Amino acid sequence: MAPRERGADEGGEGRGTAEVAPSRLSHIVAGVSGVLVLALLLYLGARVLSPLAPARIEAEPDASGIRQQSGVYVVPVDVRNVGDETASRIVVRTTLQLEGSRQEPFASEALIDYMAGGESTRVYAVFGSDPSAGGLTSRVLGFQDP
Repeated sequence: MAPRERGADEGGEGRGTAEVAPSRLSHIVAGVSGVLVLALLLYLGARVLSPLAPARIEAEPDASGIRQQSGVYVVPVDVRNVGDETASRIVVRTTLQLEGSRQEPFASEALIDYMAGGESTRVYAVFGSDPSAGGLTSRVLGFQDP
């Protein structure tokens, strides 16, 4: 649609200002923008109203990934935060109890700085004895709220 000059009889006082009608594209863009803003507000409202699950950390050794390196045995340990909130300074202890041994289990500890809710990571426990000949267990000793 072509611009139309506003004359003195239309309240334009004869200055030659042009009035342009909004295009169909501008209506579409405005509609899409409105829908996106509404969706964002609904999402943020749902996040505010729904309670977050506290951090819950799980640790599990991966016996299939054990490798020998420089005279020691390296055991991968998968650590997951299955809660919604962040945890910091997470201490994971992995112990190795050799079969038939009466001595205290060997222990290896790892410290993880931060884990967001739903995040997972891998740490490594190091032992001087072959872990495939014993029982491996991992557990979380503690963590802090950041």
